[in-house]
Amino acid sequence: MNDDDLQDLIPAGESSRVEFKPNAKRHFREDIGHDICAFANDYPGSGQPGYLVIGVEDDGSPANYTVTDEDVRIIASMRSNGNIHPFPEMIVEVRTVGASRCIVAEIQPARSLPVKFNGRVCIRIGSERRHATVSEEQRLIERNRVFVDVPMLREVPDATLADLDLIKFRDYVAYPGVVPDDVRAQNRRPESHQLRALRFMTLADMPTVLGVLVLAPDPTRFLPGAYIQFRKVEGIDITAPTLGDRRVSSDLLALLKTLDEIGLANIQSAVELRAGGPEKRRSDYPVLAIQEIIRNAVLHRSYDAAFISTPIRITWFSDRLEVVSPGGPFGIVTQANFGQSDVTSYRNEPLAEVMQRLGYVQRYGVGIAQAQQSMASNGNPPIEFDVSDFMIRAILRK
Repeated sequence: MNDDDLQDLIPAGESSRVEFKPNAKRHFREDIGHDICAFANDYPGSGQPGYLVIGVEDDGSPANYTVTDEDVRIIASMRSNGNIHPFPEMIVEVRTVGASRCIVAEIQPARSLPVKFNGRVCIRIGSERRHATVSEEQRLIERNRVFVDVPMLREVPDATLADLDLIKFRDYVAYPGVVPDDVRAQNRRPESHQLRALRFMTLADMPTVLGVLVLAPDPTRFLPGAYIQFRKVEGIDITAPTLGDRRVSSDLLALLKTLDEIGLANIQSAVELRAGGPEKRRSDYPVLAIQEIIRNAVLHRSYDAAFISTPIRITWFSDRLEVVSPGGPFGIVTQANFGQSDVTSYRNEPLAEVMQRLGYVQRYGVGIAQAQQSMASNGNPPIEFDVSDFMIRAILRK
């Protein structure tokens, strides 16, 4: 969209594809999140993008709003700040209308439905935006045809609803932030509908890869490589004697908890004695760095057919820790720009949503940066990455 396009758009007023906001100040940001979600859901099925124009009053007149770089950054960050799932396809630009400047967000219809803002499905009918009813959400689910395009959402052969632990599913739904309290209190939908809405089952009521990873007691029954191979050796070479060997295979939450326990159990601390001063305790590795790198491996590994039988491998040497994740870079991430905080693509976005809701992803796109910062604060060398088309190896040195 150029300035002339915007000049033609505004006089037509708000519609199913256009929303005006006077500014992007804090009291409007939740509204803006709901609007982005509604445009991404494209409830009328137009197949066309929606436009959020910030700096214009409801009647189309200029709002005398001063656009700031900070406001533009905040609006752009709404795409992946963890409140909207799946991540919308969105472009944010600054445009000029007459003597006024506006922020324009172009939101494409989502390929994976429904899109939710803070656990709620928003839709737009005409110029009205509201929360979807149960039947309207079901209609979005039935329009969904993306399962075959995203490995995480493909159905798992031979798996059935009986293979999923529905008690764990009820516990997951009860987690803060997964489903808003008022929605859960009114929820009388059958569990099969809820499972489809959270993308744990396909429209044919077959468990997805996501559903098996999160809810199956042993995902390796259906996904042979969905486990972690941990080994601790006495030396600096892979042929050194083994001190400990463990295979971790369980539903996602139990797996993440076990990995945290393994990390804590193997970190060693030493006491530095200072003349005339207090002693200082220093660990050979910072806990945060280990957690972030291992969680990153779980989140970003490939579940494509070529890697489905390959586990994540964690090897604890006497001088370093190595974490090897199957599958190379994805999306806009390449071998050259890997690790840069401003370059992020999610191969397994549905899994990212679940991990974020469970509290194992705090902020999107900053895990490696936080790990590097904690290593530096602890006195460790920077984390090294060995990146190929087939695997990513992270090396943390003592």
